[in-house]
Amino acid sequence: MIKQFDLAGKVFAGTLGTLVLASGATQAVGEGLGGQRDVSFEQLDANGDGEVTPAEMRASGAARFEEADTNGDGKLSFDELEAQAQDNYKRFIGLLIARADADKDGMLTLQEMRDAAPGRHKAFNDLDSDGSGGLSREEMAAGMQKFRQGRAGQRADQG
Repeated sequence: MIKQFDLAGKVFAGTLGTLVLASGATQAVGEGLGGQRDVSFEQLDANGDGEVTPAEMRASGAARFEEADTNGDGKLSFDELEAQAQDNYKRFIGLLIARADADKDGMLTLQEMRDAAPGRHKAFNDLDSDGSGGLSREEMAAGMQKFRQGRAGQRADQG
């Protein structure tokens, strides 16, 4: 169960860096909470320079958080999170809230979700193989491949 929880935290908390629901850039493209709401590389690369910076990811995450916050209260409730989640991640919403809800009000702010993914900066830096401070399409694709391999390995460990 711990491995599942860690995976859920990475998927939610970090695509929250971009969904705001990607513990780094790997989930930003193709692994967002709602399949119909995935973020393309071009959407993340707001200035069109061919690299996605942490600032661009934070801005995208804030916009996606705002979109998911359907009642505009600055927090995501269980129902708002569930409406965004892909079916295979819905079972982790309660765990995410339990982990990330610092003030224990049963809802998550953008800051709480970002705080729940303390490794997101390291994950970004690990993906930035050329040290440019931004992620190219190729670096993000390599990150997606690594993420998928990790998921496949976790499923094999559980099976």
